[in-house]
Amino acid sequence: MVLILITTLFVGTIETVLAYQKTASLTDKEIIERLTRLEEGQKGLNKRFDDVNKRFDDVNKRIDMLANLMYVIIAGIFGLIGFVVWDRKTAMKPVREDISKVESKVDRFLAVLRALAEEDKRVAEILKRFNLL
Repeated sequence: MVLILITTLFVGTIETVLAYQKTASLTDKEIIERLTRLEEGQKGLNKRFDDVNKRFDDVNKRIDMLANLMYVIIAGIFGLIGFVVWDRKTAMKPVREDISKVESKVDRFLAVLRALAEEDKRVAEILKRFNLL
């Protein structure tokens, strides 16, 4: 049993030791070339980020333009509603004056008919039938 345990430990450590490999050493020139490529890639990424920021700014400008256009349209709608109310008010004034003139004439006509109904019984009956007396 002890022998099996020792063998298992030995085999497990050998695999770990054998798995280690020494990496090839890089020369200074290769390191500089890799760093240069990394810097160029980083510059490309920075340019892409700047382009995306520019696009967002353009979208925000368009949203602001649309908001201003919406304000102008809303102001126009309120102006149109105000004009309609004003126009109705001014258009109804002559109609009201005409109606009041007609009402006064009708009132005078009814007064004449009532006065006539005092003398003529047929006129009185007709006015009573229409609830005017």
